[in-house]
Amino acid sequence: MPGEQKHRRGFLSALATIGTGYATVGSAAASSSVCARKSADDSKAVQQNQVGPVDESVPQMTERHSHIQGPTALIVGGIHGDERAGIVAAHEISEWNPDYGRIIVIPEANPQAIEQNTRVNDRGDLNRKFIYNRKPTSALSQSIWSAVKKLSPDVLFTLQESRGIMGSTPSGVGQMVFHAPSKSARDGATMGVRRANAQIGSQRLKFGMDTISGPAVKPNGLLSEKATYEANIPSFIVETYENLDMGARVQFQTTITRGILDYFDIFE
Repeated sequence: MPGEQKHRRGFLSALATIGTGYATVGSAAASSSVCARKSADDSKAVQQNQVGPVDESVPQMTERHSHIQGPTALIVGGIHGDERAGIVAAHEISEWNPDYGRIIVIPEANPQAIEQNTRVNDRGDLNRKFIYNRKPTSALSQSIWSAVKKLSPDVLFTLQESRGIMGSTPSGVGQMVFHAPSKSARDGATMGVRRANAQIGSQRLKFGMDTISGPAVKPNGLLSEKATYEANIPSFIVETYENLDMGARVQFQTTITRGILDYFDIFE
């Protein structure tokens, strides 16, 4: 049983029962720029609802609840608006039905940048606003961090992309998984990376691993960095190489995420 697994972090609070398996948290008005799709899992009697737009001040979140006590995973896509595979992957993940605990997704964390298909919004780079041991430096980053603190997840992901590949040409941080420095985070990342690499023939495109930079290392201000070192949440950055086929990039993002969630016993 999952409760017997030694690698699981202790639950931070009792999990509330949600009336529908897929709930909307935050504000909503019209249709989202990337619409959620309707589906049902008859074995779990989970109903999926239409998702409204991401609000600039309170990004919309979606939730899938297993109705069985277990970990909470928070998945963040679209922290940079031009990293499209992470957005698509986050929407796909928002349809997954966990076996234990719950999966909460912010699929479009940076709506203005997503609409403009740019890395930044008019306040700059959202993923440099989460300064360690300080209040986040924009209204949007403050609302996201407030949600992180309220949800107190057992594991956190940001799904991102890079214009280059770590250790290759062009240089970048693509085809990498960055993880918190704990053994459980490293082992979880290893499980996800092994599954992705089993699908990749080219040695150049296989995923590598490294730890998330510490708060004293510039540039800082990453959501995953603040979650790791300030809130003690095992966190992961999944980075794909943006010049690959979109379908492949989304598959890598979802395969790695699923592998890590398997490790943390959200799936059997």
